[in-house]
Amino acid sequence: MKKIFVTIVVVLFSLGVQGQETKFGIKGGTNLSLFGNDVTSKIGFQIGGFSKIKLTKKCYLQPEILYIEQSVERDNVTIVYQGLSYIGNGAVKMSSVYVPVVLKYYPTKSVFFESGLQAGFLLAAKAKALDLNKEYEMDVQNEFNKVDFGFNFGGGYEFNDQLSAAVRYYVGITKIANSDYVKDFYNRNSIFTLSVAYTF
Repeated sequence: MKKIFVTIVVVLFSLGVQGQETKFGIKGGTNLSLFGNDVTSKIGFQIGGFSKIKLTKKCYLQPEILYIEQSVERDNVTIVYQGLSYIGNGAVKMSSVYVPVVLKYYPTKSVFFESGLQAGFLLAAKAKALDLNKEYEMDVQNEFNKVDFGFNFGGGYEFNDQLSAAVRYYVGITKIANSDYVKDFYNRNSIFTLSVAYTF
């Protein structure tokens, strides 16, 4: 699945480079994420680039490559550190490269709606835990699956040919962790994003 999806994205970007009705741009924004039970979202960010390939007068295909940082925190979590168990407050931050491919539809010249598939590839995962005012930091990348896959939907507004703003919601359909250590804390991923894009 991973190789197939990456191959499709590479082909789409190649078509975009060759096509006359293709534009490129950069985008960035903030996000709120949820992965786990009884957690609180913390503000993260994203940055990346995209190509916008015209299919019809009102429809465009937009493959993207995004670097995304997301994090959550939870009270009263069991902390396992150096073989000992504690009860304290915990937070997890993940860094990933996500590759969305969305179909954009313009009912008017400025307003658009979008939906598509999205794959994420984990780069790093860190956990911080606070117990009796002592902070622990752990590398928990091995506790997570390396690939996250799901779908997204959203919409936005184009102020002119260059500048636009959008909201998007991503819903993971695969579990992001299967380890016994984190099975009660993590399940499927979801990301709500507010972004601004500039098209060249």
